Amino acid sequence: MMDAPDDVANAASQATSAVAWTILTNIQVPTVGQSTRNAKVANLETFNGSQEKTKQFVQSVCIAVTMQINAFANQRMKILYALSFMHRGMAQVWVVNKTSTV
Repeated sequence: MMDAPDDVANAASQATSAVAWTILTNIQVPTVGQSTRNAKVANLETFNGSQEKTKQFVQSVCIAVTMQINAFANQRMKILYALSFMHRGMAQVWVVNKTSTV
């Protein structure tokens, strides 16, 4: 018999991950000749896929990417940066699936 709370948690985590993916892929990289200054950014906390911490993680990644936009040559680099902070739990499963496509 399936455990309904686990199924709901997994579905919620996957939905939240899809939202995070959309946000990360829509952060604009400056065009050639467009100058921005990179500021020092605090290290991100690792993320395990918990639904309660998803919004905070996505916001932290968006801030870090925006503040260091020149460090990211393309969308792929932004995505890999975010994935590098995703460890354990559902996040680890998602990373394995996404890195094979990225």
